[in-house]
Amino acid sequence: MRCLFLEPFASLSHLYLYQSLVSLFPEWEWTLHSLPDRQWKWRNRLGALQFSQRIDIHAEYDVLIAGSLLHLPELLALCPQLHAARKIVYFHENQFAYPSRTALTESDKQIMYNSITTALSADVVLFNSQYNLNTFMKGADAFLNKLPVELECEAIMNQITSNSHVFPIPIRISPGDFAERSDPPAILWNHRWEHDKGPELFFEALFKLKEGGAGFQLIVAGERFDTAPAIFELARKKLHDHIVSFGFVPERAEYEKLLARADIVVSTAAQEFYGISIIEAVACGSVPVVPDALSYSELFPIDNRIPCGALESLVKKLSAFLDLGAGGLPTRQEVSELAKPYLQATDPDKWRQRFQRFVTVHD
Repeated sequence: MRCLFLEPFASLSHLYLYQSLVSLFPEWEWTLHSLPDRQWKWRNRLGALQFSQRIDIHAEYDVLIAGSLLHLPELLALCPQLHAARKIVYFHENQFAYPSRTALTESDKQIMYNSITTALSADVVLFNSQYNLNTFMKGADAFLNKLPVELECEAIMNQITSNSHVFPIPIRISPGDFAERSDPPAILWNHRWEHDKGPELFFEALFKLKEGGAGFQLIVAGERFDTAPAIFELARKKLHDHIVSFGFVPERAEYEKLLARADIVVSTAAQEFYGISIIEAVACGSVPVVPDALSYSELFPIDNRIPCGALESLVKKLSAFLDLGAGGLPTRQEVSELAKPYLQATDPDKWRQRFQRFVTVHD
């Protein structure tokens, strides 16, 4: 099987899919082309042109897998030799449910439209969660019905729906032997250092815990870009006596050591379509505290979820877990069971079969 994988926005989480599929199908012949994870709007506008200059026009592929930020119709126009391949588009997120801090621009609307035509051009459309699929369908339908032209919107949405499926990215982590709980418990925040991940809410909760005399350790990881919200530097200063690690950890082995040391993992995200970082931490035994919204409602029990954006609820939940202490928290083995359905190692053959059916052409 000759597979061309195109990722127009090669963030760690987007490349995670490629790495998972390569490990599931090592016998396939893989070709990867990717673009840096910067200037995402330009990736959507120019990615097809950039890839068209990199793809070998003489190469033949059985399968094309592309991240949804690529405008697939444009690529197919520029590279007609790819029409024969089985075309799979993977939506890591969708712009219809992405929180915006400003009003939508004409550029934003064009990218939304491009995502619809990309889905229409694919043989298979995959989403990493039911939440992602549902919000895309709802948003795309509403978007089409507001356009100032006559379109058969129902037919468009029916075509996309018939080709759409949920395929969570298989999580590649095997915790091995579980360590003892830390005393005091270590709280982990391991997300991108950007506003949509809600760092202000997270650190405000920790400031309140500190003021109340709560004992805890702090691990802050996650990917940082050129600029980061100011709250990170403030937190580094105010919480310095709690910090175990504070900053991006590029070495995978070192990062997994931090995951193994954490006891509670927190998300305060305003945007999440799956949750790789949370699932990895839970697989290593961290008790999750997440919003009762987004994709998290699919992943974790209600006891681990709090109202989205609720500072007092977050403080209360964290206080309750910290009061339990190392001996009162569920064991790492018990907590890790929550992540098992999403781990590649749990049943690799099942994951292979699940993805293989998307590659196979059905009459």
